[in-house]
Amino acid sequence: MIHVFILVAFLASGTKVLAQWTNDRSVNTPVCVASGTQSSVKIASDESGGAIFAWNDSRTGTSNVYLQHLNKNGFPQWTANGIPIHVQGAGQTLVDIFSDGSGGAIVGWIDNRDTSAAAYLQRINSSGVYQWHYSPKQQRQSEPQE
Repeated sequence: MIHVFILVAFLASGTKVLAQWTNDRSVNTPVCVASGTQSSVKIASDESGGAIFAWNDSRTGTSNVYLQHLNKNGFPQWTANGIPIHVQGAGQTLVDIFSDGSGGAIVGWIDNRDTSAAAYLQRINSSGVYQWHYSPKQQRQSEPQE
């Protein structure tokens, strides 16, 4: 009987319990609400009805790549406002993100940390843990010799 009373009291209070996703096109589900500019968003499936988002983010003063995982109900699974791939002063530019087929993703970006641009890759699992440790995989194209 007490459970019925609590349920009735809860429903009568006017408190709403809603899923994160909405059918109202005027209401958006935020992925990141940090200061700075967030742009160039790319999305990969998490293979479970959710998605992993990647974007360029200038919250630190330079462009860096951030990621966020929203589950099938639209709830963030990682740190609020996303997790950085590699924050450093030289800046990064997102290239693309792909599902790894296991609930995570592989992210590619251009990074200017070594005085010249280089392409980097990082794999991240569904829990937001980097899979290629210490340093992301780097793919550098040689400059032609004169």
